[in-house]
Amino acid sequence: RIFAMALLLLAAIGLAPVLGHLRGPAGNISFCARVTNVELRCSREACRVVAGGMRERSCDSYCGEAALACSGAWAAEAATCGGEREVACSERSTSETHMCECAEKPAQTATEPPSEPPTEPPTEPPTQPPTEPPTQPPTQPPTEPPRRIATATTTTTTAAERCELHEDVQKVCSVDGCRVLVDDMKHKSCKEYCGEQGLACSGAWDEKDDGCEVKRRLTCATESHSDDVMCECSAAGAPPALGGCDLHGDVEEVCSADGCRVLVDGMKHKSCKEYCAGQGLACAGAWEEEDDDCEVKRELSCSSRSSSDDVICECKAPGA
Repeated sequence: RIFAMALLLLAAIGLAPVLGHLRGPAGNISFCARVTNVELRCSREACRVVAGGMRERSCDSYCGEAALACSGAWAAEAATCGGEREVACSERSTSETHMCECAEKPAQTATEPPSEPPTEPPTEPPTQPPTEPPTQPPTQPPTEPPRRIATATTTTTTAAERCELHEDVQKVCSVDGCRVLVDDMKHKSCKEYCGEQGLACSGAWDEKDDGCEVKRRLTCATESHSDDVMCECSAAGAPPALGGCDLHGDVEEVCSADGCRVLVDGMKHKSCKEYCAGQGLACAGAWEEEDDDCEVKRELSCSSRSSSDDVICECKAPGA
């Protein structure tokens, strides 16, 4: 009988921690009842729990939801009270379960609030107000504000009045609103688009990824093969951005800053001399392109008839 009682005593001692986990927080840890998603309670002396739904969450945020502070955190791959390793309260969990220990936030001491107001406010307010307000307000308002307000107003008005493009504009690409990304431009040129708005074309570009980033430069007269084109318009009569050349007719890409050297499509059995003459200009140079771009593979003569569709031609004014 003594042996049987000893076995019962040992069993009770062994089951006590487990029963403690199942019963929940003991003693006066009443605040522990506020935490949620508890899969397992791991301590009777502190509010330490294995919490579920913790992926990408930290113990700081978990305890904070219950108006508590985190006092410990452990990685818990499974719903057990044996944390694999101790981690920081702010570390986000990589698994669904995480062991957190929450505690009541420390109450603010009654000594700090009274100590600061008596020391700082009496010293600083009496010294600064008498010296600075009398000197600075009289000097600055009469001189600076009038100039700054006038300048800002003038700049804003000028920029806003330069362009007011509206048809099919997807995105404004410049501060003055004159360069825009335009939609529904297939088989249409920037010259036509700007003309419809009572303006002149000063630049055209093929856009990249439906944004304001330039992929390649076009002429104002180039008809687009895609829906989106970047156009820059200016007041009618303003000098064109491409200088003396405004080439058109199957232009794939503009290869020079003045717009006189271009990559032309549909040039099989045709020479650059013929192409430039069709624009009322003379040929200044011809090249075979490398890979449908402005990179030169080899030089040709102006009268050479191309064996491929794409050729780089440079035109100039007759007699230049």
